Amino acid sequence: MTRAAARPRGTLHFWQDGVAFVGTDVVNDPHRHFTASLAFTLSRPFRARFDEERWRAMHGMLVAPNARQQMDARGCRVVIFQIDPESGAYAQVGGLFAQRGRVVELPASLVARLRAGAEALLARVDFQAAALWSFVLGEVQGGAQPLRVDRRVARALELLKRELPRRTDVATLAAVVGLSPSRFVHVFNGQVGTSLRRYVLWLRLRHVVFCLAAGRSLTEASYDAGFADSAHLCRTFRSMFGLPLSALFRSRGVKVVVTPPTEPPSGPHAREDRERWAVVAAERARRRSSPHAA
Repeated sequence: MTRAAARPRGTLHFWQDGVAFVGTDVVNDPHRHFTASLAFTLSRPFRARFDEERWRAMHGMLVAPNARQQMDARGCRVVIFQIDPESGAYAQVGGLFAQRGRVVELPASLVARLRAGAEALLARVDFQAAALWSFVLGEVQGGAQPLRVDRRVARALELLKRELPRRTDVATLAAVVGLSPSRFVHVFNGQVGTSLRRYVLWLRLRHVVFCLAAGRSLTEASYDAGFADSAHLCRTFRSMFGLPLSALFRSRGVKVVVTPPTEPPSGPHAREDRERWAVVAAERARRRSSPHAA
């Protein structure tokens, strides 16, 4: 199989607290994104590289937000989590970056425990990705180190989420939090770890996932999330994850499993996600009641 022909095969799980992929043949281009990546193999080692260093064989890794990374897991069955730095889940593992750097290679003994526990959970007929998520994070514990921002940046983050998909420019945000535009950009980049533009694109991608889960087309999801068009969305996704959007969503090789919360959403996006999950639930109910629904 050539590198160009490799496409992921497996299941993409999406629920309130996270995103998980379980499957094979993840081969991506160099990329960076706002989330931390946690990955481990259920079979033979995968290959990974970071920045411009050489490829190395790995059984498990934890990669910091915004670190340049690339994976070649052809023929490897892997579990991959994306962990939002604003979440409580990140606080469980974030301390490892302070202790061991931006790329943490998981010890063989830990990977063995993760593999055994994951296989047991995946074999259950009532498998829930949230259970696997809780198990893995509990094993990887790295000391609490959540994303820490001061009240001005926290206010800006709140405003960005509330106003999405409308555009909120730097001058407006700076005025709201009482800083000059240049000072605001400096403080935001330093505390959030990415540029304002990249952070907003991450918020837009989150919204797209909800739109797709609600049955909207790629074009509809693009506009609803504030992208110029579907081509802009696809370019953004590829720059952040090193894969075409079609490799994971609307792919014959990847099944997407969406699990709505059974309780009101919590966490850093709770207020906005309540409405998003309500839309997903309404669309699911419509499809169940209509035999002709797509």
